[in-house]
Amino acid sequence: MAVFRRQTRSLCPACGQLVPAAIGDDGVGLAMTVACPQHGESVRPFLRSGDFYRQIDRDVDRGNEQRIPDDCRDVESFLPAYRDVYIDVTERCNFNCPICYTNANRQPPPDLSRQEIFSRIDRLPRPMVISLLGGEPALREDLADLVRYIAGRGHLVKLITNGTLLTAARIEALRAAGLRWIILQFDGFRDEIMLALRGRKLLDEKMEIIERLTYYQMTIVLASMIVPRVNDDQVGRILHFALCHPRIVQIGFLPAANIGRSELKEQPVDLEAGEFNALLEKQTGGRIRQTDFVRGIREGQRFARLTGNLAYKARTCCYGLFLYHDGYHRGELARSGAEPDVAALHAGKVLMPIDRALVSPAGLGRPARLAGALRTIARWNQAPENPHLLGVVVEKFRNRACLDFDDAKNCTKAYLTRDGFTPNCLYNILYRGSATHG
Repeated sequence: MAVFRRQTRSLCPACGQLVPAAIGDDGVGLAMTVACPQHGESVRPFLRSGDFYRQIDRDVDRGNEQRIPDDCRDVESFLPAYRDVYIDVTERCNFNCPICYTNANRQPPPDLSRQEIFSRIDRLPRPMVISLLGGEPALREDLADLVRYIAGRGHLVKLITNGTLLTAARIEALRAAGLRWIILQFDGFRDEIMLALRGRKLLDEKMEIIERLTYYQMTIVLASMIVPRVNDDQVGRILHFALCHPRIVQIGFLPAANIGRSELKEQPVDLEAGEFNALLEKQTGGRIRQTDFVRGIREGQRFARLTGNLAYKARTCCYGLFLYHDGYHRGELARSGAEPDVAALHAGKVLMPIDRALVSPAGLGRPARLAGALRTIARWNQAPENPHLLGVVVEKFRNRACLDFDDAKNCTKAYLTRDGFTPNCLYNILYRGSATHG
């Protein structure tokens, strides 16, 4: 195997300054060597297992590394290189989760005003995907007004929420304002999981929320933080549930990262992308493999270059694929049931990369369905509902201790703050809590 080495920059552990760094093989995984002119050289672990990173690094689109300035506090003039805008409409929350990427409720600043949000929205160069989050965004009494204004400017609005404040009346109001996408925090099927990660038992409430969202025909994405020794046995079961549900179009798996707040007794909680992929492969009986994600990244990058669709741009921190299945079991709301039998659902025919689906028995036997699935992928945000497709996305947030600064500039997501627009990972690591953000 060729020796891996990547030149980048990172933060000096002593002074916090941006300094030269290199990522390279350490015999087992990957290590980062940081060279600070003032404090000398230091070496720290980068990845315990670097196989997945080595495979995908060569396909990453690194165009932003040269375009985006090092002072990333405001990249408004570079917004054409971004696809998504995140807005913390509040950093208040009705939960006080033991683990929280945004460290909500810890001296939250005043909420961004409607005028502050609207004035920034009006400066976006084209229609974009706008995600409203927090904290808990449903604490904003004017949430429907925010949705109505943003959707009225031609943007697609998504709400990232724990769901507990979404009453029937609230959902009706949000839907009337133009909201269709709900990204719902969902961590598994045991109350002890909810207690450990969210501070309270929530399983029954979460299932009721999903039923309510289904009744109002909302498009549902499950956002599942996966934490070692807490809910890392739930990956396959969450996938099975989503495959069975007619309104769940995507799962966003979030392997735990050491950012924000963590009050769990067992440390560290960090779960690497390669380790998550191994969990998914084991819990689906090998029907979804790490090689599927590698090929999906490569095919997605080709698709992005051909179409300009930044949703499929290759990155090391966010990757995914689509599962093509026969749809037979859709509508069976398997709340708990038996352990997942993904093979029985005819899942795992990975549509991205396309060639694998075409040579599979399902692909050869159902060309019309496959063509429909391809059309859905091309217009995923506009019309995602397809009984034969489930999107699976894995987003691994970066850790400050081993930040690959140059790679982080390749993000396609920007945070809207009082200071401007900031790349997502760099906002969370460098600016959250110190800038005049909302």
